[in-house]
Amino acid sequence: MKNIDILDYEKFERQLVTFETVPSVAGGLLPDIHKSGLDVKQSFNDLVLETIKSDLDTDVFVDAINMGYDSQLDKRFGTFEGNRSATNIFQMAEDFGENNLISNEDVDCYCAMIGIAFEQDAVPYMRGVAPSKEAEDKHFGLQLSFEDSIDQGRFIKLTELFESLAQGVEFTVVGEKEVRAVNFRGDDGVPFSMSDPEFVQKVLSVVEAFPSNESVGVERMRVEGNYIFNDWEQDKEGQGYCQLLEQHGRGDLIEVAYQVRDKFMEKVNDFAFKNQQKTKTLERHAEDNGYDMQMIG
Repeated sequence: MKNIDILDYEKFERQLVTFETVPSVAGGLLPDIHKSGLDVKQSFNDLVLETIKSDLDTDVFVDAINMGYDSQLDKRFGTFEGNRSATNIFQMAEDFGENNLISNEDVDCYCAMIGIAFEQDAVPYMRGVAPSKEAEDKHFGLQLSFEDSIDQGRFIKLTELFESLAQGVEFTVVGEKEVRAVNFRGDDGVPFSMSDPEFVQKVLSVVEAFPSNESVGVERMRVEGNYIFNDWEQDKEGQGYCQLLEQHGRGDLIEVAYQVRDKFMEKVNDFAFKNQQKTKTLERHAEDNGYDMQMIG
């Protein structure tokens, strides 16, 4: 029997933005990349993250939101609907040496800018808090803390175990040795996929089956956050994200996001050419401008 310690989550945590740079499936810019291996997705992620770096190696979106903010970005892994992805974990703070939170509105803005620039269907963020009676209406989550680092091989093995033993449970690597799974619920407090006891049983079955003798810490938590999204099939210029920025009084950030998007599109085309990836960029451009691709060239 594996040594599993089950505790309540008690750490201070900032809002964790979890985002990909590979364009979402519905976006259709690089449809075949979702069939590619994790190495290809990591290569693409490394390439396009350069577009949000300033000459001073700061994050251009953070600088635009508030020049006084500092930020951290870690490259990790995650899953969604069976797809293994290169996932980035991002945080902003006025001072990482202090236990302080920035406003959710500013985190909303960062998510919306990422969504516009990298054509993402959704850019969520979450913040784990200790279980309490006051937090019972929030999402329920489990964080697994391993003794050894979660490298690509261990991540793939975890993915296989979640797919076979914990169907319906998505997870994200949120730290060097930490994995988090969240049982999301609606505004009525009812979980979308399964009850919390079933969720716990499934996640613990993965921990038990993981081929390692290391001890694993399992921390119960409540999770708050937001799910920033845009329907690219309907709003092909990211209007959902733009409206959110305007609602927060930060319409000035839209231009910054589109400047990065222009650089991103160049990276998409270069990557597609070098890796023989089909791209729908030209087809979508033709459709948006009302002419037939068969009449071009």
